[in-house]
Amino acid sequence: MRQHRGFNTSGEAHRQRAGNERGGALLDLIKILPLMILLFMVTAELGRIVLDIHSLGKAQRNAARFLASHTMAGQAQGMVDRVADAEGYAWQARNLLVFGNTAGRGNRLLPGLSPDHVEISAPTGDSVQVVVELQYQPRVLELLHVFGIATDLKSHYPINSTITMPLVQGG
Repeated sequence: MRQHRGFNTSGEAHRQRAGNERGGALLDLIKILPLMILLFMVTAELGRIVLDIHSLGKAQRNAARFLASHTMAGQAQGMVDRVADAEGYAWQARNLLVFGNTAGRGNRLLPGLSPDHVEISAPTGDSVQVVVELQYQPRVLELLHVFGIATDLKSHYPINSTITMPLVQGG
């Protein structure tokens, strides 16, 4: 066989070199896989945060609109004074924000959201204000805690939102 710079022309050296590198791609995948999983989890969590904030804002606007359309101009403070009245519009608006219906039945729209997180006020006689203070808990941290990773990280993050809506004239 003819030799050329230390390799024979039959390709044996090439086959030998390829055999020595067998499994190299698998090792590279094993090295990069944890980073890829982490990036996927962070991306999914960011998407969930955006969706939850959007859902909270939409529910909050619906509650404020419900109050604004059911309260006569100049009577907003009286409506707020009766917030504990289960038959009152303020109570129904809280339920609308938390459960998606005025009766307060069914599943909550967001995990961790309760009527206690909703505050209704009347900053002026012609508007209503709905304030929500929610403690957001990322699901990624729950998963990391299960595996005993990052147990010292803060597990709740506040989401505060305020919407003021003018009363609809004519009640």
